[in-house]
Amino acid sequence: MNILQRFTGRTLQISRTRTIVTIVGIILSVATITAVTTFISSLRTFLIDFVTETEGAWHGAVLDTTEEQREIIFDSDAVKASGVCQEVGYAKLTHLEDKAKPYLYLAGVDDGFQDVVSIRITRGRMPQTSHEILIPEHLLFSDAETNYPIGGELKLEVGKRRLPDSNENLTQQNGYLASDDGEGEVFVPEKEQRYTIVGYYKRPSFEPYLAPGYTVLTKLEGEISGSADCYLQMKNPKQIYAFSQDNFKNDQVEYHYELLRFIGASNDETFNVVLYHLAFILIIIIMSASILLIYNAFSISVSERTRQFGLLSSVGATKRQIKQSVLYEGIVLSTIGIPLGILVGIAGIGITLKLTAGLFARFIPEGSDAALHLSVSWIAIAVAAVVGVITVLLSAYWPAKRAVRQSTIDSIRQTKDIKLSTRQVKTWRITYRLFGFEGMLARKNFKRSKKRYRTTVISLFVSIVLFISVSSFCAYM
Repeated sequence: MNILQRFTGRTLQISRTRTIVTIVGIILSVATITAVTTFISSLRTFLIDFVTETEGAWHGAVLDTTEEQREIIFDSDAVKASGVCQEVGYAKLTHLEDKAKPYLYLAGVDDGFQDVVSIRITRGRMPQTSHEILIPEHLLFSDAETNYPIGGELKLEVGKRRLPDSNENLTQQNGYLASDDGEGEVFVPEKEQRYTIVGYYKRPSFEPYLAPGYTVLTKLEGEISGSADCYLQMKNPKQIYAFSQDNFKNDQVEYHYELLRFIGASNDETFNVVLYHLAFILIIIIMSASILLIYNAFSISVSERTRQFGLLSSVGATKRQIKQSVLYEGIVLSTIGIPLGILVGIAGIGITLKLTAGLFARFIPEGSDAALHLSVSWIAIAVAAVVGVITVLLSAYWPAKRAVRQSTIDSIRQTKDIKLSTRQVKTWRITYRLFGFEGMLARKNFKRSKKRYRTTVISLFVSIVLFISVSSFCAYM
């Protein structure tokens, strides 16, 4: 530590009030930035948890895969986990109230399916054999005549849906085609099966709302043959696009766009541009207000130390050394203010999320375990710390630059800081008549130090801009 750094440290100790005020300004600035980044991190975690719980952790799905295509998936080092869902067939129910959904759709899933696709069991358990089934809850609400007790047996005729004079089977993607005019679909039974009901689960995300069949799950046993849908979870989510395009047809692949967006792996450029621009604008507004706040403190510090800088310059201190002295002051204050600001920001947003938990709970379906809670990300803290350091250094740089411009004699005499010219502080008589002696004195003070008052006015202006911008941002969100 050189003599100028020791001198700066001693100056900070002597001017304790100004030092504390500057540290408080840094704490408020960093706390605000930390609150924004931590809230974004918490919201992102909540959205990922919500989508994962309701839809699953899969990144992409390959429909109607062949055995060769499934081998590519199973053997790939890029795939972290996968699950297979294969159609068993349809079973027609004539007593259902919903005439557009007259079938049970039986789908067999393997052991890995539940790891990548969300199956929210409300009662019972997953099927362990191909003769056990899991019933969707919305079937219970629609079916008023038949009861499906856990442990009960169902005797079903399982078959295919087809169009007349066609061998092509219809799928869940094809809505029910009524056959009142003879042009609709026909049901072709193939075998009779008995199933034991082992539980209920919430409506699956992979069942289209226009699907003609309630998705009933059973267990896939033995080797998988024929066509089947395969859901993938990649080790690196961004690789899902290249992996799918290299190995499968475009019309075979579906992407889990919501999850990919929230984890930052989306190739949706429009979404990314909008998201990053909104975050960038918000941080720039906060930085602008913070720079003005901290700049005022350093400006006062430089004004008070102008005579010191003049004396130091007279004994050989260079302009670079004086500028480094001011920047060193900023670094010292940052080492105290930034960590405290991060802690205050995390604590503040944690309390805010705790108090507003009820508001966000309205957007969460009943029975969901997803909740908006404090999620501290090291990236969010790093961003807040880096932005805080940049803010402090910018705030200190401009007063330091102004200080080194003055000559040694002007700095010692403080001719630019003290302006007592009668002509410059003269006020109109109407000011005294309208506002009294207090108003006239305030006007003289304003004229005496225009730069400081302009900074105050700009600070007020930016604070109003900040308030309106954040309010509008929240309203749009």
